[in-house]
Amino acid sequence: MKTKILRLLFVLVLCVSLIGCGDRNAEQPDISQSSAINDVTTTVTTSDVTTSSTFEEHSLLKSYKGVLLSEDEFFSVQNKKKMVLNDFLTDKEALGAVYTLTHFTIVGMDDDLVPEVVLELSRHNEPEAYIILHDDGNMVYGHMIYIRSFQQLKTDGSFIFSSGAADSGSAKISFDADTLKTDILGYSQSSQGDTGITISYTIGDKPVTKEDFNQFIKEQTEKEDVTWQEFSPINIDTAFA
Repeated sequence: MKTKILRLLFVLVLCVSLIGCGDRNAEQPDISQSSAINDVTTTVTTSDVTTSSTFEEHSLLKSYKGVLLSEDEFFSVQNKKKMVLNDFLTDKEALGAVYTLTHFTIVGMDDDLVPEVVLELSRHNEPEAYIILHDDGNMVYGHMIYIRSFQQLKTDGSFIFSSGAADSGSAKISFDADTLKTDILGYSQSSQGDTGITISYTIGDKPVTKEDFNQFIKEQTEKEDVTWQEFSPINIDTAFA
């Protein structure tokens, strides 16, 4: 009887020991392996994203710089053809005047995280129009827009437009291939009625009061302005270095 009890105790202790060893051997490799996989995944993913972003940025800046220096062509939506910038500026028949490039800035106009280049065109030392250069990955498009439709450009890509004291507002721009779209954020509009001129105010797609609209315009005006740089080969090299 005593012998049987000792045998049972020995078997029980042996089973407990084997179970404990099995748990430890199964648990430790899983934790170590999981940690290693996570570390490798994080490293590879970060490296790939950085490399891709750097390559795309380099390619994009190179395409804009080539256009600004008249080394590469862009597609002029105004002229409906590919041309270099110097030829565009002297095409009086298409533009109605000969313009001088005075300043430029780099700013994201829409929400695709790809920046645009905006060129200021002047006549008699006064800004009259702008060219917005947009790279869609295949071609750089140039969109011409006149000053009353494009004022007080901000770092978030928004701007003020005006066709009169009572007809003005704020907008942003989006692009679809060679098409420029104006997305109006808010505006005031006058209309002639039987009793005189009435002015309506809208923010987004909702009618608002004059006070609300004035506050909206005040906040828009107080946004940070873009920094304009004098158009010169040295400044272009610095901006796109």
